[in-house]
Amino acid sequence: MTISDWWIVGATIITGIMAALATWFAVVYTNKKTSKNYERELERQRKDNAMVIVKPTIKTSSIWGMIDRLLFFNEWNRVLMLSNQDDGFDFYDNADINSQLNKFFSIKNESKNEINSIKIDVSSTLTTDSSVVVEAKYTNFVKLLRSNEEIMFRICTTKQREKLWEDINKNTNSKLLFKCTVNYLTSAIQQICYEYEIEIHNVSVLRKIENEEEYTCDSSRVDIKKDEYKILNDATLNSSETASVFRNLQDRLEGFDRIKYIQRKVGEAQAEGFMSVGYGVFDQLNNSIARVSEAGSAKTP
Repeated sequence: MTISDWWIVGATIITGIMAALATWFAVVYTNKKTSKNYERELERQRKDNAMVIVKPTIKTSSIWGMIDRLLFFNEWNRVLMLSNQDDGFDFYDNADINSQLNKFFSIKNESKNEINSIKIDVSSTLTTDSSVVVEAKYTNFVKLLRSNEEIMFRICTTKQREKLWEDINKNTNSKLLFKCTVNYLTSAIQQICYEYEIEIHNVSVLRKIENEEEYTCDSSRVDIKKDEYKILNDATLNSSETASVFRNLQDRLEGFDRIKYIQRKVGEAQAEGFMSVGYGVFDQLNNSIARVSEAGSAKTP
């Protein structure tokens, strides 16, 4: 073989080796890219499956009204009642005032997944027509909220409520700006930030129940300013933060026979329904008798 033939053979071998190496690098790169895409897809699915969007609700009730609801609907999931450091739980523990009506803000986890490290930042400002301003800011932290569990706290602090009703009884109106930011982690360690902002216009109204005296009440209008959530790129919550003290409404149900309570409530409702229907029938019968009597009197010479 001549030197040129050897050059051709060497070039062919080198070309083959380079082609093989290029193919190998392409396969390795493709496999890595496919593997990364697969891992990203798995992570995305994991986060989607763990996603929880809490449900905010405004509820007007007394503490005993809430307990009555838990008993009547036979609910067993935890309802965590929170407060602020200044007020404590007098509104909950004190039997003399726990029948008062309050507006509560509810945060409920209606998904099948749990959430944790729930940080709740609240800011509220009550402004009256008499130019009095009562502000409040506080933070609560809850370690865990399982499926169908609920967090509740009063929208007005004790000072705000006292001032609000003082002005209502004087026929003076007021406005409450309430802002609540809820940050929490899903089981996929993804942080969700839920922002809720409302404006409550409290108006003093005189009402009267039949055969009773007039009384002053709060006729409020709620304007929702913000109700939205966002998914944060980085989790900033500290899961080791000290949890806030809370009360569990289920603990107030010790000693209640739920079945007997429900039966009694259903019996009372049925009795009220029967009485309302019965009175309606009696009224119709009395009207019919009266019409017959009038007709008979008209025919009598």
